[in-house]
Amino acid sequence: MIEHEVKVLDIDAQLVMKQLEKLWAEHYHTVFIKDWYYDTKDDSLRKQNQRLRIRCEDNTIVITKKIKYEHDYTKSMKEDDITVKSVKYAKKLLEEELWLVCKKYKEKKRVTYKRKNTLFDFDYYEDMPPVLEIEGESPEHVMDIVRRLGLHFHPQVKRWSRRLFKHYGKKHL
Repeated sequence: MIEHEVKVLDIDAQLVMKQLEKLWAEHYHTVFIKDWYYDTKDDSLRKQNQRLRIRCEDNTIVITKKIKYEHDYTKSMKEDDITVKSVKYAKKLLEEELWLVCKKYKEKKRVTYKRKNTLFDFDYYEDMPPVLEIEGESPEHVMDIVRRLGLHFHPQVKRWSRRLFKHYGKKHL
């Protein structure tokens, strides 16, 4: 699956949620997420625009391989997922069997709204304002939604989350 997304910063989350509800978007779920990102010691995955992540979302544990596709105004990623039985098993597989190293860890609360084939994720990181991630079927679709919500003048992050944290003067593992 290829996902197309953009992160919109410096938003008023409550105001945007009200706008979404007026556009018939519905609250989909609220979850707490823990992410561990892995690479080789010499960062060979990152150098190839790839990421390997373990995500714990509620009681679901998924290992995701991400491959970035270049696009001017969205982050476009091909993602392949494998569901596993536990974080412990996933870490053992990546660290002991594949000799990968955890390069980054982050936690967030995510409130998701959904309208047709578009997801609106409000991500809440510790000591940061909420971030809106809009995910849709194409880069053009995502940017059309950004414009329709009047968010095209807000700062946006179209790459990895490191830029998001840098924008707010924060570091993560």
